[in-house]
Amino acid sequence: MRLIIVRHGDPDYENDCLTELGHRQAEIAAQRLLQEQISEIYSSSCGRAIETAEAFSKASGIRKIDILDFMKEIRFGREEHLYTELNPWFGVDDMIQEGWDLRDPDWREHPIYKENTATVDVDQIAKATDTWLQTLGYEREGLYYRNTNAVTEEKTIALFCHGGSGTAMLSHIYNLPFPFLCGTIHMPHTAISILRFDKRPGSLNQPILELLSDATHLRKMKEGIRVSEYSKNPNITYRKLTEKDLDTFIQLRILQLREEGATEDIDLVPNLKDFYDRHMADGTFVSWLAVDGEKIVATSGMSFVEKPPYFSNPSGKIGLLSSMYTIPEYRRMGIAKELLSRVVEEARNYGCGVVQITASDMGVKLYTAFGCVNNPNFMQYKF
Repeated sequence: MRLIIVRHGDPDYENDCLTELGHRQAEIAAQRLLQEQISEIYSSSCGRAIETAEAFSKASGIRKIDILDFMKEIRFGREEHLYTELNPWFGVDDMIQEGWDLRDPDWREHPIYKENTATVDVDQIAKATDTWLQTLGYEREGLYYRNTNAVTEEKTIALFCHGGSGTAMLSHIYNLPFPFLCGTIHMPHTAISILRFDKRPGSLNQPILELLSDATHLRKMKEGIRVSEYSKNPNITYRKLTEKDLDTFIQLRILQLREEGATEDIDLVPNLKDFYDRHMADGTFVSWLAVDGEKIVATSGMSFVEKPPYFSNPSGKIGLLSSMYTIPEYRRMGIAKELLSRVVEEARNYGCGVVQITASDMGVKLYTAFGCVNNPNFMQYKF
């Protein structure tokens, strides 16, 4: 299992929501996160985290967002003087000047933390983190986590939270004092950290830290416009096909067939609807879409089939590319190339050893530039 921890976008703390800047950051972060094959979304109960999670929910088509109240932002200060004193991040500087070792396990005894609500919240997050991870198949044993899943499970989940609660979770999982991490890492808005737990059933281990507090996706940000860092057109975003998109997707598929010169002698819509319903449900068809606002402007598709394994493809799994179509006014913007790279990556993740393509005249140049080669041995028998 991979756990991706994401800090919220730029906040309006008073109203517990995102600012206009925060919404743009969340949208860019969502496009970055689409690369990670996330299947579940969790969020703290705070509005600014939920709004950041919603941006990814919209981009990914994953509608359900599970709320984890224990991951709301930590408090700091004494109960009667919240947020006016004993800031744990500022307190790290005082500890350093005093010569205090930030790695000291007795950090709770320092005056900054001894009567601080932050310490109470950090300890509550530690306890609740273990309870939550246990529901995901990872049980705390001493300092490490036992994989209690019956079978090998490869999934990626995203948790949208805060700088303080995210730091508290990391400090507990990695057995590091909270002040040490406060002084060591800084989480910019929408910063991404990735933890990989051992997927082997029965194993006892510490999760591998694949990425820590990364916000390089924001380098592509341009003031005043919604940006996708993956396209020459700054208004284009990318997301997976969902059931609600099928009517439009089918219309574009038929437009593609017409444009390629197909003879339209039957109503193909019911057949296409049946195909996509069945194969989306069992995971043997996946599609990425390019979207301008609410308008779908380009499509892609990858079907997964199997044949007996052979030497050059020992898995026997094959990806069949289809539905590569961009409406005319959006062509030559790099959109098709981006969609192609995404569905090819889907085939790689599925375990396919090869991707096969029936290319139109327009598609040959794109596929050749991508690295596809012609196979003269391909033949077919038509009934």
